Amino acid sequence: GAIALYQRAMAAQPAALTAYLGASTARLHMGQLNEGVALLDEAEKRLGIHPAIAARRCDLLRAAGDWHAALETARESTALFPDHFWLWRGRMEIERRVGNPELAERLLHSPPVVTVQDRSQLDFLLGQIAAEKWQFTDAIGHFADALEKNHGGAAWNLAQLSLLTLDLPQAREYLRRHLSIEASGRIAKGLSHHESQTQIGQLLDDYELEPAALAEMIAIRDLPVADRIAPLKSVAARFSDYTAAAVTLLIALRQAGRFSPPAAPLTDTVSPPIPRRIAQFWDSEAVPADVSVLMASWRAQHPEWEYELFDNAAARRFLRTHFSPAVLSAYNRARETAQKSDIFRLGYLVARGGYYVDADDRSLAPITTLVPSECELALYQEDYGTIGNDFLGAVLRHPVLTRALSTAVEAINRGDSDIVWLATGPGLLTRAFVQEMLQAENGVATALNAVAVLDRCGLYRAVAIHCSAAYKQTSRHWSNAVFSRRSRNLPLAANPTRGLERSS
Repeated sequence: GAIALYQRAMAAQPAALTAYLGASTARLHMGQLNEGVALLDEAEKRLGIHPAIAARRCDLLRAAGDWHAALETARESTALFPDHFWLWRGRMEIERRVGNPELAERLLHSPPVVTVQDRSQLDFLLGQIAAEKWQFTDAIGHFADALEKNHGGAAWNLAQLSLLTLDLPQAREYLRRHLSIEASGRIAKGLSHHESQTQIGQLLDDYELEPAALAEMIAIRDLPVADRIAPLKSVAARFSDYTAAAVTLLIALRQAGRFSPPAAPLTDTVSPPIPRRIAQFWDSEAVPADVSVLMASWRAQHPEWEYELFDNAAARRFLRTHFSPAVLSAYNRARETAQKSDIFRLGYLVARGGYYVDADDRSLAPITTLVPSECELALYQEDYGTIGNDFLGAVLRHPVLTRALSTAVEAINRGDSDIVWLATGPGLLTRAFVQEMLQAENGVATALNAVAVLDRCGLYRAVAIHCSAAYKQTSRHWSNAVFSRRSRNLPLAANPTRGLERSS
């Protein structure tokens, strides 16, 4: 495997820094963060302090979700190597998320740019920052500048933003360019090169399902955001099962400031509506070591909270106990493990209330620092504009989650074949949220009081999402299972440094 190749390279050329860097990343992809960091320690002992070693250490810690350790490393390293662009860039990302955002803004005015590649990375970073602020026009401009300088990842981001701004022909053009750039890497991973076998491709197909609704939204997309909200609500109400309408409305609400940051976090003296319990799911009893580390972070940050970990058998027992046979039937019929997890998390929160977090998320700070004291539903908005489902908090029987569970169960038992993301994941949750919101505004459903829709930057202060884990290199990860051309386990990428070189 890749590790053996790197070990032979290190034995043949002990001073070959690239072998240490590659081997450390390969270890991370195998779920062996400590071993990867140890390789960097060994490289430093043999070769001395080097900015590339420090940068890779930051990359590994950041990918594993250990953001505070990454921040400490980044600050120390940029003090030693203030003119090293990649260290500066890594620190910028970490500083914005868990450090000092004001300091990051000041650092942004003096980037140590030297090469064209540095400039492309800076353009890409500026695009990411603008996108996180929901400033799509600015983000598209920065990503286009990065793509012009041959940044490998910019085409994907441009495809995503073109989708979100309803420029579907442009989105397809950028998606094709991305697939062309990434062709060899996708082949190595066993991923299809067809547009429809990507998440953006699937969403493009879904967005095109309702041409009349799409035309209405395109006709108003250049209006001031405040003027778009009422007509978008009308479209979403009339096309209630159309994911694009729900997403576009939520983006407009965010851009209009309707999802303002929560001002009053929980305190230990407040009895919150959402029960102080955390649930997680792993389909088998044997949890991989790297995933166990992430799960342990939730218990460590919440020592007084109830914590429950469910495997496949325990999830079945729970659903059988709390719901009609239809829910368990849907769980059993679900094609992918991720879909079973989607059904279970909705069922758990409907029946018990509390918080559900995915197995690949790391707790960086207590939930009490994140969620307002009177909150009854805690969600976050993803970069697709959708409501993410990897961090959810709710009172029991919350109408949004009750609706989402009912819809998912009916769809699976009916035999619908939408991809997981649309059928039971963020797409479903987004539609359910908007449907319930619109009915509440019309007085025909329970009002959506005390809802916190966090943005990504707000969530990052307490939760590191989508952390690196070995199972993500295999078909156990939902996107590999859905979009792979083969069902067998995927090999480690030929270039194990790939994927750490930019934020996704």
